[in-house]
Amino acid sequence: MSARRLRVPAPFVSGAALSPLPLFVYGTLLPGQLLAAVVAPYVLAHTVATVEGRLHWHSCGEFPVLVASATSVTVGLRVEVRPEPALMQFLAVDEIGFGYDARWCPLTSADGGALGPALVFCWPWGAETLGPPIDGGAFAPIEVLEAGYPTSPGVDPLG
Repeated sequence: MSARRLRVPAPFVSGAALSPLPLFVYGTLLPGQLLAAVVAPYVLAHTVATVEGRLHWHSCGEFPVLVASATSVTVGLRVEVRPEPALMQFLAVDEIGFGYDARWCPLTSADGGALGPALVFCWPWGAETLGPPIDGGAFAPIEVLEAGYPTSPGVDPLG
């Protein structure tokens, strides 16, 4: 990878984050996945959604990456989160810090309706960093997405 300037959107630098913050999750932040417990305490609402883009494994084979593409769609969840400092710091370090770009992208509901924009972590690096595509553009089964996050009041894994 070549060096590049990080693009950090306003919710991470201005202190004036939208509340709630619309976020599209499609990989390890989804329910039942490795980092779901980090996001779950901050989720206020969720709905199955799609965004334009191709879902691939990273070349290391351990996590998915979303590559912008107008010819493919990726299935995930639009979540509304409380943009508390601990969560925003985690997203800045774990997503932006690992090379993702945070972009505002329009989302579509499962029935085809417009959901408006959400913050999406996209992979901006070249083909040499991509593994194989993820079949069907979904990292988790639709049943898992529809069920959403389990609730555990008072549990804050970042606090």
